[in-house]
Amino acid sequence: MCSITKESTYRPTRPTSIKNKMSVPFSRGLSRQVASCLQKNPLHAGSARNYARLSLIGNLVQDARVIERGGDKDPMVALKVATADRQGRDAKEAGKEPTSSFHDVLSFNPGLNKYLAEFKKGSLVHIEAEVRMQPQEQTDPQNYQPAVVRLTLREINKLRNPKSE
Repeated sequence: MCSITKESTYRPTRPTSIKNKMSVPFSRGLSRQVASCLQKNPLHAGSARNYARLSLIGNLVQDARVIERGGDKDPMVALKVATADRQGRDAKEAGKEPTSSFHDVLSFNPGLNKYLAEFKKGSLVHIEAEVRMQPQEQTDPQNYQPAVVRLTLREINKLRNPKSE
């Protein structure tokens, strides 16, 4: 168990090697004691929940859709977000057109869904979502079905309203 005290002071040092040869640099404000704790147990330095998240900044392609679910389940809201793919210098010099990726995000939070249902096409949004892989059943060995990536909304911020036409 690591314990951190308030008397810790920051002293810049060079990167330190961990047992498995991974290098952990000391960053500004990271005390020696915190770094020591990370070195003693690097695999448990953070929660696994934090690593299955995705941040998206993009424009809504269509108005938010409210999807009714069967039974006594609350409806969910589906958002379709377009993000610009990063282009390298070579692609820009070659005159290639920029491309976009499209992401479907589902919200199951009833309180948030009332707010999300008002989102309009063209809004610039920042989304934090959980990532989950859903493998598809492989019934035909000749026809491979790739796994589906599902994003579940955890946080959303509207950065800009749609531009008026």
